[in-house]
Amino acid sequence: DKGVIPPCPGCVRPFRLGVPETGCDVMLNSQLCYTGAPGMHLRKDVRAVCIQNTVETVQTVGVPSRLELLRTLMEQDSDGLLWVLEQLPHHRQDIQVTARKVRSEHDNKSINIGVSEESMNNGTGRTSSSSSFVRQNSEGGVPTIQFASIEFHVRDEEESVDLEIIRSGNKAVRSEVTLVTRDQSAKAGEYYVHMEDRVVFEPGVGSVIHQVELLGVTHWEALLDFKVELQADTIVGAKLGRQLSTCRVKIICDDTFPHVDLDEDLEEDPELELHHTKLKFYFAFIHMLWSQPHIRKGTIKRCLEDQLHNVNFVVLQYITVYSVNEVFRTRNNGGLSTDERINWLYAIIAIQVLCLLVLHVMDHMRLTWPVGGPSRKMIQKALLRRFMYYDTSSRRSINTSELVMAISRDAVGLCSGYSAAMKVVQALGGLIAIFFFKISSHFVFGKAHSITDIRWIGFVPFLIFPVFLAVYMHFRSDYTTDCLEKKEEATNDMVSYCSRAVECFPLVSDYKRRQRFVDGLDEPITAYNGANKAYNKADLHNQYFPEWLVLGFVCFWYWFYGQKVIEGALTLGFFLADIKIIEKFGNEFGKLYVLCMKIESTFPDLCRITLLLNKDTDLEDRLLSEKDVLERTRSLRQKLSASGDGALDRVPIIVRDLRFRLGLPFNFKGCIQISQGTLVCFVGAHGAGKSTLLKVLGNSLFPPIDAGEVFVPAHVRSLHVSLEPYFFEGTLMENLCFGVENSSDGAKDRIRAILKSLQCDDCVPGGLESTDKKAWQGQLTVKERHTLNLARALIANPYLLCLHKPTMAYGSKNSDTVMKVLKEFVTNRGLEQGGAPVESRRPRTIIYTSFRKSSTQYADNIFKIERNKVSEIKHEDVNDDML
Repeated sequence: DKGVIPPCPGCVRPFRLGVPETGCDVMLNSQLCYTGAPGMHLRKDVRAVCIQNTVETVQTVGVPSRLELLRTLMEQDSDGLLWVLEQLPHHRQDIQVTARKVRSEHDNKSINIGVSEESMNNGTGRTSSSSSFVRQNSEGGVPTIQFASIEFHVRDEEESVDLEIIRSGNKAVRSEVTLVTRDQSAKAGEYYVHMEDRVVFEPGVGSVIHQVELLGVTHWEALLDFKVELQADTIVGAKLGRQLSTCRVKIICDDTFPHVDLDEDLEEDPELELHHTKLKFYFAFIHMLWSQPHIRKGTIKRCLEDQLHNVNFVVLQYITVYSVNEVFRTRNNGGLSTDERINWLYAIIAIQVLCLLVLHVMDHMRLTWPVGGPSRKMIQKALLRRFMYYDTSSRRSINTSELVMAISRDAVGLCSGYSAAMKVVQALGGLIAIFFFKISSHFVFGKAHSITDIRWIGFVPFLIFPVFLAVYMHFRSDYTTDCLEKKEEATNDMVSYCSRAVECFPLVSDYKRRQRFVDGLDEPITAYNGANKAYNKADLHNQYFPEWLVLGFVCFWYWFYGQKVIEGALTLGFFLADIKIIEKFGNEFGKLYVLCMKIESTFPDLCRITLLLNKDTDLEDRLLSEKDVLERTRSLRQKLSASGDGALDRVPIIVRDLRFRLGLPFNFKGCIQISQGTLVCFVGAHGAGKSTLLKVLGNSLFPPIDAGEVFVPAHVRSLHVSLEPYFFEGTLMENLCFGVENSSDGAKDRIRAILKSLQCDDCVPGGLESTDKKAWQGQLTVKERHTLNLARALIANPYLLCLHKPTMAYGSKNSDTVMKVLKEFVTNRGLEQGGAPVESRRPRTIIYTSFRKSSTQYADNIFKIERNKVSEIKHEDVNDDML
């Protein structure tokens, strides 16, 4: 606003306001030039450029000049000093020595430099924000902003979801960050209102609630979710948390599949055995797919395109009658001349070519109108998504082959029932086209001048034909459906047997029972072949019945109307057109019959998918638990804040009096309270409940909300690592980074360092650089599997890690190595985190069970788990009976 700042001796050219081309990074009259001449005020963007130049100068000048520059900056602009110090590289020891000296000389301000963990992973020491000017008080450090939880659950009938964003550390400053929603399975404008809003923390505020408006769910969905991000490049006066800068909102849709109105029908007929129940569910499924805008749009286009074929049939029939009666007739009694006939021949050829061209082009375009693909995708993803949230009883009630066959076969078959419904519309349109031609042709060709002149006897076959088909279908549908169900049950049995053989191969191999398992496949194969043969026979007879009916009516037409053609009472054109119409009519009704049988054949698929998609889930318990945990975390955080800094990290982990059924009843009496940042060991007799407690704390097993108290602070990201290592087919890097939430945790240098600490850096040929996708489960030794499984957990870098007997696969020497790494993970609050100060990181907690007594010596706390109580014991009290 004041024009040009007078240049100082170090400037190459003056700094003009609003034109950030250059800035001065030396002192002028004991004042940094970017602070301006007396009485002047610089814009923020100008000031930012000038401060950035100051950062570069501090890295290039000698120690005396650097010290003098920082001292002057501290006296005249403490905000600017903080920003400069945040940007200084932490790998430069000379710079850090100078920075610490400046801070120690200014004890009355107690300025501490808080550098985010993210900035340390690349060794640069630069924060994620280049525009945060933070004034710190005696609490010290740059505050951290993050979501209160990694997931937020909300019911589909609620109008909004509350997202809690928390700020820890220094709360004496004003902090801001932009919050943005991102589409996942839930789309903005359809299920929720897109938000891009500014989150502001005023001084003294540690928690802010932002609401995202929901638009409701008008049709069935398995589960919907969308992401919400805090944008790093928009943050001011703070830094982003390492792992909770992004959260997911899960919209719980607990309606009955495929429609909410069918819950009573499902209660009355849970296995969908009644035929009218199956019909209601089928039509509800059709309505569910129709309610999807993109599927409805493709359906309308395809149905209209189907009718073009019926229009083409009518056009060709008119051409056939006209050409036979007028163009090709031999008697010329006032009809067309020879030239006119030849011209009509060219016209007929052109019309037929044009019709075929139009049909070809439209059929090609039809393939680009999505209907089947999106329908199958919707059902297949719903099956897998629903399975992921089954409660314990639901998951135990099905086996792997059921889910696999439902996704790979039943979903395809069920969605083909929707395509069959579209074909029914085409067939009905064909019947209408036949009746239209049958009536209109009498007037077009002058055979009738009123309704009474029409030969109505010719319509009798069209009335009798559907009656015969309906009667036949009534008596055959149950038999055909039964044959299909037996065939698919036999398929499931065969797939299930093969799955067991693959899963149990080590057992089969050890006991030398390979041939027994091979021979055992004879029975399911024989059963499948018999069921398949019976179904094929039924299907063959069903297909031939309409053809026999058509042949019967054609024979009657030849016998009855053929005589009239010979006698001259009926023209040849009309006779041939009638024959063609009867064949077309029979084909259309044959299509209707086949389509109805096709729809009937999808009922078994519909029943199986309906049962799978209506099994109980733990989503409601998760929602209630989440609300309780968020409220308790908020309350404890506020309570602990009164007693000192770091309240978020001092919220304990608590388990108290659990009682629920997991196959067998599980009863845990007593209370365990675990401080964050500790290494905890569970010991106790076999069957006391140690493994179950680990699963509950690691969120792998979710007991009912009324089962007791399980409290893990909302911000603590937990990870449960099962005793048996699992690997999927893919590259080694993909397997090791499976649990990574922050991209910097998946850096190859960090992964190599963790593998080296576990003495497994060369256990796999090709290592991290290999792009080969392998089935690692069968290519690694037992020790390698357990080591890489543990490495994957440490690479994921959770705040709470639950491990089952982490040293079981090792000897005593390697066991000590593993336990030292776990101890380091807790002590240093993560592994290979760069140069970030340990105190600036979130605590890491490990809870494990032990295989040997020596491994318990590394624990900070040891809890003895018994059936009726729990107690904390000393290291010397551990004996072999507790392991």
